[in-house]
Amino acid sequence: MVKPPPSDLIGKIKSEKHIDSIVNKGAPVKEDAKQEDKKVKEEKWKLVPIRMPEKLIRELDDKIEKRLGLSRNAWILEAIQEKINRKNNE
Repeated sequence: MVKPPPSDLIGKIKSEKHIDSIVNKGAPVKEDAKQEDKKVKEEKWKLVPIRMPEKLIRELDDKIEKRLGLSRNAWILEAIQEKINRKNNE
């Protein structure tokens, strides 16, 4: 048995037709991610070991915790890319 929505949400619920149109639209984000994955696989990657002070790693991990789904490696790569972009715009 389906539980009815709370009375305060009844006015906010869209029509079934609207909901179906959103569901049937698909997920373009997923397709974009597949394209991005393909680009990443085509690139050559090189392992670069890095030494960092423990205090800096803790600070980094504290920042990363606030961004769900982001690895330490991804955060570092993003930071490097941002720095390169800033230097290129000077």
